[in-house]
Amino acid sequence: MKLVQALVISALLGVLIVTSQLHAQSEKAIVFSAEDIHNWTQESFVEQTRYSLSDDHSAPSPNTQVLSAEARGQASALYHEQTIDLTQTPYLQWHWRVDKKLTITNAYQKDQDDYPARIYVVIKEGIFPWQVRSLNYVWANHRPDKDFWPNPYTDRAAMIPLRSDKDQLHRWYAEKVDIAKDFKKIFGRAITEIHAIAIMTDADNTGGHALAHYGELRFTAK
Repeated sequence: MKLVQALVISALLGVLIVTSQLHAQSEKAIVFSAEDIHNWTQESFVEQTRYSLSDDHSAPSPNTQVLSAEARGQASALYHEQTIDLTQTPYLQWHWRVDKKLTITNAYQKDQDDYPARIYVVIKEGIFPWQVRSLNYVWANHRPDKDFWPNPYTDRAAMIPLRSDKDQLHRWYAEKVDIAKDFKKIFGRAITEIHAIAIMTDADNTGGHALAHYGELRFTAK
């Protein structure tokens, strides 16, 4: 009897989870709070960026809790795998703030591929880990002369500067991007979904000090 009850409870939980996911999609919004992001998987490249939760009453979101990220020569990302249907929620929106940027003279070189703040989405194109493409929305340290450029390590990743050294430090900025439109523009192919999202503050190539803060992330219909 206990086994039957356990199976029934498991089945009901499964239905609730699926229903919740469908409900979130049908409402045309998928929201990741700062606390959600803090609990994502941490992928380290060179040691670990320090990610922590803090209260910031200057944050534009109704929820004042933000994710703070500090790198002193480290590089790690907070990474979350989830398929997002871009036909339902094509836009990604968020707020971010940079308090300390890096000294970069040429972001197109491998030894200067560091950013105080970046948010990127991943599109899988096969069964192997390297069969992916990504859009990296970055807060550039300099004033770029391009709308986007290939990552110096791989042309399967595009760097898209939304902010640069002309933007103020210690100030929150709102962003809104059309993922499918950007992917088509850069890679020349239409997509209807993404498969993962990540945030990263890194300073491993330059050995510098970067400090940034992130609000919640929202996938929306408009």
